[in-house]
Amino acid sequence: MSSSLRNVGRWRHLYLLIALVVMLVAYPYAGGGGALGIAAVLIPIASVFALGARHRHRLILFALGLVTVAGIIQEATGAGILPLVPVEITALLLFAYTTIFVLGRVLKSPRVTGDTLCGAIAVYLMIGLTWSLAYVLLEHLHPGSYRLAAAGMQRADGKDLLYFSYVTLATLGYGDVVPVTDGARSLAVLEGLCGTVYMAILVARLIGLHLSQTVPNR
Repeated sequence: MSSSLRNVGRWRHLYLLIALVVMLVAYPYAGGGGALGIAAVLIPIASVFALGARHRHRLILFALGLVTVAGIIQEATGAGILPLVPVEITALLLFAYTTIFVLGRVLKSPRVTGDTLCGAIAVYLMIGLTWSLAYVLLEHLHPGSYRLAAAGMQRADGKDLLYFSYVTLATLGYGDVVPVTDGARSLAVLEGLCGTVYMAILVARLIGLHLSQTVPNR
């Protein structure tokens, strides 16, 4: 039993990556489910699991994860009990927290393992998810910050902003979702730069680790 638990613990980043991929596959079919989509409840759970080994983080992660899951369930059911903006801020904090600490683990890893690679990919996807929540929060605080060019410049909803976030992160720039305010444009620019810098740093780090493992010491 203890051996099985250790094996599960070795693949903490894999579960987070699986949850992110499931969310991305499922969200287009979520109807009015919002930015996180049908499978979004997996993300905060996987986030808490990915960082739960650090004792000092458990209480913070559990509290943020609990509020985030409650907000997702509320959005899916239309209950309207919790205030929307505080829930979005909580989810933003949880995902930003997860992104930073998983990134730290990846960069500090002494060697390249399967879970290290899963963590590196998960960080990239978490950046897009975290930025999408920043867009959603800005849209709620300043309605009309993002518009759909193909739909007569109507306001973008959460699903549109999730799509916009990953398009921006990958620097594709289709132009179908448009940031129209200064704050919205600033966030988009910062995300594009973040994605580019992350990939450059990640590739350099992983290549360095790989070479240190394969080249014998002289």
